Amino acid sequence: MTETFDVAADILTFLSLATAVIKSTTSLADEMKGAGAYISSLVQELQDYEKVLGDLDKLKDMISKSSDDTIREAGLSLELSRQSLAELKNLRQLLKKTREQLAGERRRRL
Repeated sequence: MTETFDVAADILTFLSLATAVIKSTTSLADEMKGAGAYISSLVQELQDYEKVLGDLDKLKDMISKSSDDTIREAGLSLELSRQSLAELKNLRQLLKKTREQLAGERRRRL
């Protein structure tokens, strides 16, 4: 009978250890699920950051292109201003000559 109790005690010990292993495995599986969810959220954040970086690169290119266009337009505007200034100088000289001619005509008439 002692053997029966020993076998029964061994079976209870085995069942107790099996229960502990099952609980531990279940706990580990829950932790793995939590870790998997955390890793998924990190991957999503990384993808979001990559998208933001891509958008920033596009914005940088747009600003660069816009700056180049603005500089080009400013250069054209400056050239037009120089041409206008040269034309104004020519008109000023022409006006001066015309005044001198008119003044000479008045002197001759008087």
